[in-house]
Amino acid sequence: MSGNISQPLLIPSTERLLRGMITALDGIDSEGRADIRHVVGMLRLVVQHLIRRESLADFVSIHSEIISLVKESADLLDLPIDGGLPSSVSGTFDDIQQAVGQALDQLNKIAAQVDPLDKGFWRKTQDVERRFYAALLPVAVIESRCAPISITSQRFETYLRSRFNNQYIGLKSFTKLVGGFQKETILVEALKADNSVDAVVVRAEKNDRFLKHTASEIDDEFEIVRLMWNAGIPVAEPLWIERDASALGSRFMVSRRAPGENAGNAVGSASKFSRDLTQSFLTNLVGIHNIKVDDSVAITKLIRWMGHKTLADNTRAAIDYWRNQSWLATAPASVTFSRVFKWLEDNVPADDGKQCIVHNDFGPHNILVESGKVTAILDWENVRLGDPADDLAYFIQCGGSAIDAEDVIKIYSDLGGQEISNFRLKYFAVFSCAKVLAATLSATTMYQSTDPALIDWVQLPIAWHGMFQQQVEEKILAAEACR
Repeated sequence: MSGNISQPLLIPSTERLLRGMITALDGIDSEGRADIRHVVGMLRLVVQHLIRRESLADFVSIHSEIISLVKESADLLDLPIDGGLPSSVSGTFDDIQQAVGQALDQLNKIAAQVDPLDKGFWRKTQDVERRFYAALLPVAVIESRCAPISITSQRFETYLRSRFNNQYIGLKSFTKLVGGFQKETILVEALKADNSVDAVVVRAEKNDRFLKHTASEIDDEFEIVRLMWNAGIPVAEPLWIERDASALGSRFMVSRRAPGENAGNAVGSASKFSRDLTQSFLTNLVGIHNIKVDDSVAITKLIRWMGHKTLADNTRAAIDYWRNQSWLATAPASVTFSRVFKWLEDNVPADDGKQCIVHNDFGPHNILVESGKVTAILDWENVRLGDPADDLAYFIQCGGSAIDAEDVIKIYSDLGGQEISNFRLKYFAVFSCAKVLAATLSATTMYQSTDPALIDWVQLPIAWHGMFQQQVEEKILAAEACR
């Protein structure tokens, strides 16, 4: 045998092995199983991310640019650089990633000394950060998400029989619904002795270490949904709550299934919402905002937000809440994160309104519609007292090309909503980006530090940070232009 034969050619490259994994994952039969399809999709995303790591040149180049920015900025401001920063790096992806993180940390410290009006500096630094996250982004991102079910159909059927003295004789269906990071959502069709069917939705707490620090408790969500139901807001009728986690492995609430389907699916993701449907959205948003903040509100978790004397105080408290999420203490440095929260703190709108109940995730993705009307508003886990402009700005952002922003603002006002200045709307458009950055950086640290951690969280830092990070400066400029 010739000594020139290269034996390593007989061994598949790392990239080839990873692409083989994708081929294998694509061959798994998940017909009719949204849960299996989701897990396969998330595994595929992870493999794509590992393939992307095989190309290190982009990250080496970005590191070099960050080092140049650090040195240039430090010289201009006459600031020392902590420790030694190598001008070039090599090694594994993890070695280079660590070096980039150290360089970003230095850049973040320098950014704290830079004039907020130095637009050139912010453009340069944020462009480098944008390209860093773009380099991490795989070719495709799987949007659907759900976690493994902990509550089983057999256990739930036994629970129903016991709770209702055998009024139910079995389950016609037990289906995990895709969507929602913070809770498990399961559609159950329960068969009664007279052969009628009760369709209910179970919302259960997840056994995830990250969520135990961040998610609302099921008691809070149940009380809020009941408050909305009693106020005439279209929600899924709350039936009961099970506070004993030992019954099925986690605490849960049960609501009657609401009619309709997700607004985006019902209309078509590329279609514009009709004026009647837009008016229905906003009628209900105004209805939420106009609920009287009284004793019925004080017995819910909203009491935590009732101590602020002014709307500006409330907004500052919200800034602190998002900026000081528990997992952010060890999150990777982000100039954009520091910049956006400093801007929010320095530009809190004047007290030209009153605080009210805000849904805090009011978008078409959380609304069911039927025959052009809203039938149910979902996902109340993030509700708080705050500025109505927060909800309105978020709805406009989520509506995208399906709505006309100027029409939305006028309809909201005509329906009896608070008068909201253009600056307040633009301010909370910036705030929406800040919330996403807080979530993505938290998820980065959580996913790296906890075991086990739901694979769902891997898509936050990979996909969303880069997407929203690059919007920050544009939204800040839009807000400053309408003062």
